[in-house]
Formats: sequence, structure tokens, C-alpha cells
Amino acid sequence: RVLASPVPMNPFERQIIVESDSAYFNGRVRFLPPRVSLYRDAIPRSEELRPGVQHDPRARAFLRWSQFPVFTKSGDIILLADARYGGPNTSWARMEVMAPK
Repeated sequence: RVLASPVPMNPFERQIIVESDSAYFNGRVRFLPPRVSLYRDAIPRSEELRPGVQHDPRARAFLRWSQFPVFTKSGDIILLADARYGGPNTSWARMEVMAPK
């Protein structure tokens, strides 16, 4: 999947997110050369952590809303974020869930 979002005050460019099996890649599409550029840092999806948040109703609601979910784990906490709004540490669209024991 690919998401293309407008760039403020520039109708000739779009910010994009490209989804692969294991990561998301951010980049830009320009209508003038060079056309497509992807940033080097991938955002790992870490889908194997998804089952660890299914017990929390807030997390299930977040996942229904999220278009490009990202999961990271730190100790007993699983952090959910949406790659549309930055990585797991920078997104305003994120929440924490206690991992099941």
C-alpha cells in the first residue's frame, strides 16, 4: 500500500508512506524531477507484537482507527503508533499497553 498526503503550500509535491511486509518507508513524490525519493530509515512494523495488545479495548479501538500501525516493546510496555504521524517515538498518535504476562 502507498499513502500520498499533500505537503503544505506546495501543490507539486506529496509526502508518501510505502508499506512493505516488515516496514514502512517515508518519502516524497515530486511532479518535477527527481520524482520519487524515499528516506533511508525504515520504520519496522513489528507485527509479531500485535497479539500482545488485543486484550486491551483501547488498543483494539486504536487499531481500528490506525492506517499504518507500528508496534515497539520496551520492558513490559508495548507502544502502538501510526506511521502517518511519525515513528513510534515521535508520533502524537500513539498509546502504551501493558504486555500480557
